[in-house]
Amino acid sequence: MSNMPNIEQGSKESDIVESLTVLKARNGPITDLDEIMNVIQNIIPLYLSLKLDTLRLLFCIISKSPLILAQLVTYTNSIDQGQQTSHDKKSSKLYKDFTFRMLFSQSDCLYNNLMVAKKNRVEGQFIKSLFFGSRLFNMLSTHYNILQYLEVMNIQWKYLCGNNINETINESLFPYISDLMLAELSLHPVFATDSLFDKLFLAYDECYKYFLKIFLVRSNRFNSKRMIIKYLIPYLESLSNKQNYQTIYLILSNLSAFKYFDTISLINIKSASLQEIIVRNLPSVTGYSIFMNLASKFGKIDEQIDNQIAVLLVMLLTFSINNDQKATISHNSEFLSIVTTRLGHMNYEVRERTMYIAKLVSNNELKYDSNYQITIPNLQFNMDPSLPVNLKLLRSEAKPTELITRDLILGMDKLTVNYDSLIENSTDSDDDDELETEIKDIVFLKDLMEAYINIGRGQSANQIPLLKRTTQLVRQKRFLPLEVNYYSTQLLSSITSINNTREEDNFEPWRINALVSILVVVPEQIQNLFKILFNSELSIQQRISLLTSIALSARELRGIDDDQVHKPEYDFPTARLPWDELQTKENLIEDIPRPGIINPSGLSEGATVWKSQKLNLKSNKNSETENRFRKMAPLFFYPLVHGWKNGIDLGSFDQLFKSHYISTMRIVHNCAYPVHDYEMMTEELEQILTEAQSQGIPILEE
Repeated sequence: MSNMPNIEQGSKESDIVESLTVLKARNGPITDLDEIMNVIQNIIPLYLSLKLDTLRLLFCIISKSPLILAQLVTYTNSIDQGQQTSHDKKSSKLYKDFTFRMLFSQSDCLYNNLMVAKKNRVEGQFIKSLFFGSRLFNMLSTHYNILQYLEVMNIQWKYLCGNNINETINESLFPYISDLMLAELSLHPVFATDSLFDKLFLAYDECYKYFLKIFLVRSNRFNSKRMIIKYLIPYLESLSNKQNYQTIYLILSNLSAFKYFDTISLINIKSASLQEIIVRNLPSVTGYSIFMNLASKFGKIDEQIDNQIAVLLVMLLTFSINNDQKATISHNSEFLSIVTTRLGHMNYEVRERTMYIAKLVSNNELKYDSNYQITIPNLQFNMDPSLPVNLKLLRSEAKPTELITRDLILGMDKLTVNYDSLIENSTDSDDDDELETEIKDIVFLKDLMEAYINIGRGQSANQIPLLKRTTQLVRQKRFLPLEVNYYSTQLLSSITSINNTREEDNFEPWRINALVSILVVVPEQIQNLFKILFNSELSIQQRISLLTSIALSARELRGIDDDQVHKPEYDFPTARLPWDELQTKENLIEDIPRPGIINPSGLSEGATVWKSQKLNLKSNKNSETENRFRKMAPLFFYPLVHGWKNGIDLGSFDQLFKSHYISTMRIVHNCAYPVHDYEMMTEELEQILTEAQSQGIPILEE
């Protein structure tokens, strides 16, 4: 083996070419540490002045050696540590630019490393950590964001998908490759999924075939189930519509995915169409097991999910449970006990759902006259798994997004810090700004997420336009809750974490409006907002804004219209599928005084009274609004109770925060009426109010 001639800074390019040629002639990865450091310290700093052929030779050598890449990461990180001089900063940026350019230009880098990994299990874990365990990305992250990194990784994956390349990869490597895919998917819950599925494996036929090959040949069951349940299903659910459920069925069928579903994974799916596709294809034994598990949950009567469970039970009885299994269920003592318990419930819908399902179990032999129905999609599609897959149907076209906006005046003085005279003016001079125009043109939530990624990278001036666009776009998509839900966790985190770096007066109200818009469209995301409130490092202003958004979203869900909440109107019609209609029959609400409300400060408060539409109240039309909060009330109220009981200590801001905290609890409590455990909520609130008064916490007027 020839030794690499030593290169010193200032060497001629011909000497560099000679040294690199010697390294390439070895036809294998470079492992000698002296040679590696010679390349890193004396050749890479000159890469901008090298001829293109020399640069390609350098890229080729580095792409074939995991050790060079690892040392390059370590060396660059060592420059970044401690106080940097201007020379250090330039040097660090040079190495990062070089690494990124190499990954972008050398599309076979991942493939070359795979060829090394197949020889040694330890090397394989090392390479996985390097590419997808964040080592490379963490080094690059000060200059390149996650989207850019995923883009260069897609270039690497696409090279692997080529027929002339993937045929050279032994099947014994497929489990390892599936490990790498899962590792990349864990880098970012939204962008990595979008990168691998939307832009690669479910975008190109040859990549789709390779994807199937990886997960169907020798891939272990755990990897396949995790990829399908945790990543693929949420992605497909966000895209599902009446045009593409045939394609979704074929993808799941091609992956032999239906055997991986259980009770929890099925109930976590919000799309009734997707649930039905899965239920229709469950193995018979699995369908029966899921039915009995769901029946047990059905017996606990959780109003938040009772209708969802009922729909799943109907699907299982219609498409999965056979007559013999129905006969077994109809004589099952546990099931009969569940039916008896539910028939004694005070809620009319609980009883009707029970009888509807009982009739299906008996194959309609049970005589019970009622017009009540539980509607399921009852999709019409060809269940032949050998049909060709049309991947183009997964992609939705942009919908018209002309918005009618109106002036907005926000006065948060009663709920948070004062924000007086905030007026949105459509003639704002900032509208001419190019970046702000780009934000206003965003029509997809994934592009909205990308815009949040760019915050802090020279685009901090666009924070308020971005929060405004979030409010508009999320509310525009209120009839597409599955899409909003898919991106909402990351949106909540991004909206909460951005800082008002320019100290703009309107910033916090627009942050609040953006948060409220998400909670109103997908109220179940309140659970993630509480995780942020209780588990994240936040400023006092961020915490108060979160509390305000909780209070305002509770009021809007309850049907109360607050002027400070921005609700854009639209000039195009939108309709929901019949089985996805909101439950609008749960009567109306009207704000009137209610005696006996907890009011330690003698405050005048509004309350809500349950009234049937049949009473035909003589009230203002605008005061009659659907109550969407009733089922969500426990999710809003009890985490606040637990948070208080677990202890709150914010030092000098303690009293200020607790005062807003109590105010939020009282608003949520008032909105909860007439939830079934309202008396229990009242007792909890009374106890907390007593504790707050003993601590000298001021109670804010509402």
